[in-house]
Amino acid sequence: MSPLHGTTRIPQPRRADRRPPSPPGERIDLPAVATSVAAARSRVRTRLDHWGLPDSVTDTAQLVVSELVTNAILHTRSDRVVCWLVSQSSGVRIEVTDQGHGMAPRVPRQASSEAEGGRGLVLLDSLAVRWGVIPPGHVSGCTVWAEIRP
Repeated sequence: MSPLHGTTRIPQPRRADRRPPSPPGERIDLPAVATSVAAARSRVRTRLDHWGLPDSVTDTAQLVVSELVTNAILHTRSDRVVCWLVSQSSGVRIEVTDQGHGMAPRVPRQASSEAEGGRGLVLLDSLAVRWGVIPPGHVSGCTVWAEIRP
C-alpha cells in the first residue's frame, strides 16, 4: 500500500498567525476521556441521520470518528477534543482537533497479529476517500481529517 494513498497536501496559510475559519456543520466538543469515544459515535449517528446521509456513510463515519477521537485521547495530553462534521454532497468530512503538538510523520503499516493497536492509520486509509493532517501552527492543536462518501 502506498504511504500516500488517501492523503492530500495541506496548503500553507498566507500568514502564520491567521487561523482558518471554522467549517460550517456540527461541532462536537468533548473532554479527552475514554467515554467521549462513544459520545462522538452517537453524535455522528444523530447528525448524519438528520442530514439524510446513507447508512453506509454513517456507519463508516462512526468507525472513523471512533479511531480519530481514540487517537487524540491516547496519544496527546489534551484536556478537550473537538470534532467537526461537515456535510459534503453525498458524504461527510470529519475533523478531529486535539491540543497536542502534532504527530510525527506516520505511514500506514501492518501491525503484528498479537498487537492490540497499531491498525488505526491502515483502517483510516482504507475507509476514507481522502484524509490528512493539519499540523499545529495552522490551527490550535493537531487536526486529523477524513472524507467519507458512499
